[in-house]
Amino acid sequence: PLIYVGLQDITAHVDFTNIAYTGVNNGLALAGFCSQAQFLMNCGILDVMSQVSPHDMAKYAPLAAAAQKLLSPAEMGDLFKVIGFTKNIDEPLIGFVSGDKSHTL
Repeated sequence: PLIYVGLQDITAHVDFTNIAYTGVNNGLALAGFCSQAQFLMNCGILDVMSQVSPHDMAKYAPLAAAAQKLLSPAEMGDLFKVIGFTKNIDEPLIGFVSGDKSHTL
């Protein structure tokens, strides 16, 4: 399935509850679970975007369009989810510092 990365859709419906259960029962710690939008916001996508001036439309317009697709609830923002696990790491992962929905699994 990873032969034509970027050229084919490899979307799959995922049972995140089962993945969380399996990970935890095999010695991993559940670091978090959230939407793609929340994860990207936590990781600083807006900081990256702020490095390009909105007055430079040639650079900003494609960046804003990409961010819209990645963050919008009507696009990939809520449809795609992120789950993370750790092992022997005590610090929280930045992608899950806000909006963690692990309790829904």
